[in-house]
Amino acid sequence: MYRKYLLELGCSGTKHGPSNQKKTASDTRESEPEVPAKSTSTSDQQETKVAVKPTLLPFTKPPDVPDKKSDPASTKVKDDFKKRNTENLDKLKKQADDLMKMITESMTTLENSVKKDAVYQGYLNKEFSSPARIIRIFTSSTFTDTMHERNRMMETTFPRLKEYCQQRGFEFQIVDMRWGIRDEATNDHMTTEICLYELANCQKYSAGPNFLTLLSHKYGYRSLPRKILAEKYEKIIAYIDISDQQQLFSKWYVKDENYDPPKFILQPISTNLPEFLEQDDKEKQKAAREKWWEESDTMLDILVTAAEKALPQEEAYKLKVSVTHTEVMSGLSSQDLGKKCVWLKRNITDIEEQKPSYQLSRFIECNGPDEKVKKVKTLLGDLKGDLTKKLPAENILSYNVSWQEKGLDPSIKEHGEYLDKITDDAERKLKQLIDDIIAADKKKKSDPVKDEIGQHLLFCQTKCADFKGKEDTLEAVHTYLKSDKKHPLVIHGESGSGKTSLMAMIAKKANEWFDGKATVVIRFLGTTPKSSNLFDLLCSLTMHIRTAKLLNHLNAKSFREVELIFKQTLIATKGSDKTKISDPLIIILDSLDQLDPSYNARGMQWLPLLVNPNVKIIVSTLEEPKYEVFPNLKNRVPADGFIPVATIPRPDVKLILNHWLERIQRKLTPEQEDLLLKSYDQCPFPLYLNLCFREASQWTSYMDVSSIHLFQTVREAINGLFAKMESLHGYAFVSKTLGYLTAAKIGLTETELEDILACDDDVLNDVYVYWTPPIRRLPPLLLVRLRHDLQQYFVERGADGSTVIYWYHRQFIEAAKDRYCTEETSVTNLHTSLADYFLGTWANGNKKPYVNRSGESGLADRHVVTQPIKFGDTYNLRKLNNLPYHLTMSKRVGQLKDECLMNLPFINAKLECSSVSGSSQSKESDFDEYGHIGYALEPGSLKGEVPYGRYKPTSTSSPIFSRKHPLSLWLSSMLLCFGGGIIANMLLGEPLIVPLKDHRAILTASAVWYLVNYSPFDIVYKVAKFLPFKLVICGLKEVQRSHKVYHAVVHTMKIYPNSYLVIVLIGTLKGAGSGFMKNFERLIRGFWIPGSNELLQPSFTTKAVAVAATVFLLEKLNYITAPHPLVYFGVVIFFVYFKLSAILLGIHDPFAPFENLFCAIFMGGMWDAMRRAVTKTETKEETDVTTKTKEDKKND
Repeated sequence: MYRKYLLELGCSGTKHGPSNQKKTASDTRESEPEVPAKSTSTSDQQETKVAVKPTLLPFTKPPDVPDKKSDPASTKVKDDFKKRNTENLDKLKKQADDLMKMITESMTTLENSVKKDAVYQGYLNKEFSSPARIIRIFTSSTFTDTMHERNRMMETTFPRLKEYCQQRGFEFQIVDMRWGIRDEATNDHMTTEICLYELANCQKYSAGPNFLTLLSHKYGYRSLPRKILAEKYEKIIAYIDISDQQQLFSKWYVKDENYDPPKFILQPISTNLPEFLEQDDKEKQKAAREKWWEESDTMLDILVTAAEKALPQEEAYKLKVSVTHTEVMSGLSSQDLGKKCVWLKRNITDIEEQKPSYQLSRFIECNGPDEKVKKVKTLLGDLKGDLTKKLPAENILSYNVSWQEKGLDPSIKEHGEYLDKITDDAERKLKQLIDDIIAADKKKKSDPVKDEIGQHLLFCQTKCADFKGKEDTLEAVHTYLKSDKKHPLVIHGESGSGKTSLMAMIAKKANEWFDGKATVVIRFLGTTPKSSNLFDLLCSLTMHIRTAKLLNHLNAKSFREVELIFKQTLIATKGSDKTKISDPLIIILDSLDQLDPSYNARGMQWLPLLVNPNVKIIVSTLEEPKYEVFPNLKNRVPADGFIPVATIPRPDVKLILNHWLERIQRKLTPEQEDLLLKSYDQCPFPLYLNLCFREASQWTSYMDVSSIHLFQTVREAINGLFAKMESLHGYAFVSKTLGYLTAAKIGLTETELEDILACDDDVLNDVYVYWTPPIRRLPPLLLVRLRHDLQQYFVERGADGSTVIYWYHRQFIEAAKDRYCTEETSVTNLHTSLADYFLGTWANGNKKPYVNRSGESGLADRHVVTQPIKFGDTYNLRKLNNLPYHLTMSKRVGQLKDECLMNLPFINAKLECSSVSGSSQSKESDFDEYGHIGYALEPGSLKGEVPYGRYKPTSTSSPIFSRKHPLSLWLSSMLLCFGGGIIANMLLGEPLIVPLKDHRAILTASAVWYLVNYSPFDIVYKVAKFLPFKLVICGLKEVQRSHKVYHAVVHTMKIYPNSYLVIVLIGTLKGAGSGFMKNFERLIRGFWIPGSNELLQPSFTTKAVAVAATVFLLEKLNYITAPHPLVYFGVVIFFVYFKLSAILLGIHDPFAPFENLFCAIFMGGMWDAMRRAVTKTETKEETDVTTKTKEDKKND
């Protein structure tokens, strides 16, 4: 575009010349145009208009002088005129050249920016981050003195902020690690480490504010460090002279040589005090707790005193600060982070004047030796000073209150007003910080393709981090990439054999092999919605490749066009640099078996076999025939295009193991290493090695090897991991959490998971063993700890504009389904809870009833976010794409009809958000998930379409046929149910059995067939024929028919966009397929009526469906400009009205009068009548024929 504009500008510049004609006003305007230059932006795919208005130098009009050849004055004037015009023309040419140079430089700069763009070029040596649309705030404070503030914000502030962010397209999370800590969390001393880990995640992922502290007068709990470097520990112990104290440390700290360097580890409390976790004997548990707190306080004082003598001041200081102090310093580790932090600073004005007491100790350190209290206050002063220095003044909100008998008492007016103010101010301040982020986010240019690429590159980097070995396979791939082979390379192996990690390392190595000159395009199929189905995948790949290689962009309106452009992009070898790939391009597609079967994705016809010599394609897949991919590739790709993923040899296994251990600064004893390697020999899969390594990373050097048990298979190892999680975190909590995650369609966001668990009273009753919170929700720490323990087996991916969590490996999905989603009742309950969440059943303050552990019942607001169809101008895609699925799976057919299938706003939003998303892909697959329920709604119509045993093939009324030939009857019934899809697929060249692939649809239709034919006393058939039921069933069937016709039109338009007759034909067949299938199903039942044919005598249904298909086609072609929901609703009403008219009024074919009139005028009827009027004499035979013809027409 730029070059075309420059040529035009250059030509216009050189054609200017002197003119003696007088210019009009319009001529003047045309001589100084605003020249638009159009360019396809390679960074954001948007066409940018550049308006350039060059300053043109005016041409001088020659003066009017006498035409005298001999007049020297006249000659001089003409010479001066020519000279000035020549000079002006030269200046104009220079301006044009300068403008051409400027635009060329801009274009070159733009092209260079794309060529150097790490995302588009796939440079994996750069650091990538996930696009953040989440506000994640870590709350830090001591617990006992800020209980009322925390509880009030949990009840009011945070739910409102969650809804506020949700309406603006952001997710909101609060991480409060002090709320609801269980004994198990205290026992292993992991709470502080997990707190800091979660704080780092808040800083990493939160787009806006990430830290909120309520620090007041209390400094907080100081804990013993869980790990101390052996070198430091031994220096500290050297300064402890008293043997009893040394023995105390020897009791609780044990040296672990498996750390590198070695460390002393604080033992779990239950190791020395087993009663600490005792639940049956409360007295013993209380004594164990008191013993632990006494000994831990003693050890901490001794440790700090000795450390001040043995260690540098800075290192000793870290040992004596509180957990809260550590959190605050981590939250303010840089000045930039300080801008995202808020301090709600409460000051009790007269607290220093109060006498020490238990109540006062909950708000300020006042008990114990004066020297100890003074040190703590000094540390608190240091902390407050650091906060004041690092936080902007506007982020510090101060409040003064007076001390009361209970310290802070909400029932007192002053304190109640203070609580109202601090919570309102916190909400206002956080909203302000969030609004700043949202405003900045709106200014950013959205690039969905780049965001999609970034997610795969980020996943690739995580998989490369743990990769080691397989050098032979990498070298074989290197050889292929450097060869002149044009066919794809297929890497195949069993599940868990390490294909994904290998593909990730190939992507990383590819740029090194080509000296950084290759573009690497990688997709881990199934890890994002855009990489899960073929249509979106090809769109994404094509946009990515053509942008990265600076090729002209081509617009596609259908799947066939997308497929054609994709192949053309990779195959083209002729043309300019704007139409072909001229330098190395490497496409890596992992896990083809994860592709959705739609568009015949697993048939592999979309993958070009011979490509441009500069293009190389590498794919991976499972070998099992049930996934279809590998057998189809075997039939298409030459034998030398396959590389199996071989078993890792023992030396490489040891190398990999040492690499993994080194990354986490661990090692194993020789006995432990030998045990691990022997287990791997029995199950030589990388996934198994990874699972065993996870266990081995927890082994200490002092544990007994004979007590170690490793599982024999991958599935056993996964089940063992699940069992361990259930033991650590509680069975009810783990089983429900992982069950919801597995039952979800494509995963759940953290907020969704928290809200769903908050409505599960089985989980809450298990959690609320020792303590009941102010609001009935799950303490955040529990979910954080579980995620922390399973983090390497989860994957975060984008879905519906949110970041969801799901299993990263197929083996985990299958194991979790078998463990948590097998019993029918359990699965139904899981989907019921998920459906309730997306319905918003317990949102908007609707209180959910519960029965607690003591048997007491009540109502409680679960503070669940609302689920409207739209948040302002943004569609709630999570609801639109998940609600129908979960209503179907929970068998709530009535709500499915009311909320989705027959809900006009829902259908309208579903269709509109599909077009808004920019995808021309049909959403038929979304509705097909529950379309089979239509068969359960039409037993009466099935009974009418199939002679369900009501007559013999040669008679009119007998039940013998259904008893003697049930298989024939069942098959004919299925043909009528699925006939439209079978015939349509046959004409479209798609597999005929695709309509039969959904086992739920087959089972549903078969159940209806059985009940209608074989129920006692024909009760089901009679009920279905009862007029009120029949009206409802027939009406619902017509709604389903409208759905079939519409999606048939949409689907066919993608394949044959300009073949209008084909589109109407397929729409007609899909909507009235049973009529066209009747002859064949009758043949199966043993009789043949060739004169009864839908083509010879089309029914009203067929005619109506053809009209509906035409209407939908005209709408798609924009000849009908009415809103789609109105058009769709009109078609539904048309079908339902005439169906009910036929039942109630006997009007079977409203088209008949119009057909008769049309035939009379255009099909010879009028001329026949004129001929009969002229011809007075007719033979008897002619009379008989005419009479018979009239009778036939009357019957028609």
